[in-house]
Amino acid sequence: MRKIVLLFILTISFFNCKIFAEDIIIKGNYYGKNLYVLNPSSEQGAFCVEKVYVNGKITKDEINSNSFEIDFSNLNLEIGDTVVIKIKHRKGCMPKIINAEVLRAESNFLFTTIKFDRSKKLIWLVKGNTGNMPFVIEQYRWKKWIQVGKVEVKDSVTNNNYFFQTHHPYYGMNKYRVKHIDINDEIIYSKEKNFYSRAQEILLAPKKIFDEIMFTKETRWEIFDEMGELIMDGFGNDINVSKLSEGNYWINYGNKTESFRKRKKK
Repeated sequence: MRKIVLLFILTISFFNCKIFAEDIIIKGNYYGKNLYVLNPSSEQGAFCVEKVYVNGKITKDEINSNSFEIDFSNLNLEIGDTVVIKIKHRKGCMPKIINAEVLRAESNFLFTTIKFDRSKKLIWLVKGNTGNMPFVIEQYRWKKWIQVGKVEVKDSVTNNNYFFQTHHPYYGMNKYRVKHIDINDEIIYSKEKNFYSRAQEILLAPKKIFDEIMFTKETRWEIFDEMGELIMDGFGNDINVSKLSEGNYWINYGNKTESFRKRKKK
């Protein structure tokens, strides 16, 4: 068994490339374009590459040159077919694939429209290949984007038209966006959309907190300790904090961030 002297995996989502002492193995998909290889000479003076295999079969490409092409056109491949290329090379030299990106599908996904209707339903239209990943709806509050919902591609698409019914807006400006991961694992965001709500402002009670925190209406909330570590989160109009140790905490609720002190009952 050959001794492996070098191994790395390229951190590129569209293919895997492993290099051993005498093999380069690349996995990707065929999209109608060929690979080009730079083929230096070995220490013995011969060309570096000895053989090239595609999906386990040796190719008929002319490899006795300082550069050559791996021609997929004679291999009866369909667009999108998986291809595994193995390049066997001599010790002491390393061939280089100069256009490995051709094994990656070109993403044509984009958001074309995003808006709210009168019922505060968020509606967006898309173009291109959505892939299989869900759309993630995010709302900006507490100086950060938080996830508030998901929409599956297979469940909600009609002529590339998607929607998400927003719930429990807080008083003031509400800001939303949609996130999607395309077929190349790239994150794509829609434009941000806002609407102003005159909903009742949410207040926290009581001022002295022992076992329970109450809000004037249901809200999403988060509690952090003094070090900024998230220790509780949820949704509702009350929180049981009887198990919290006495001390100071921070709470996010509505569109507010406030501090409070958990006290012990006398």
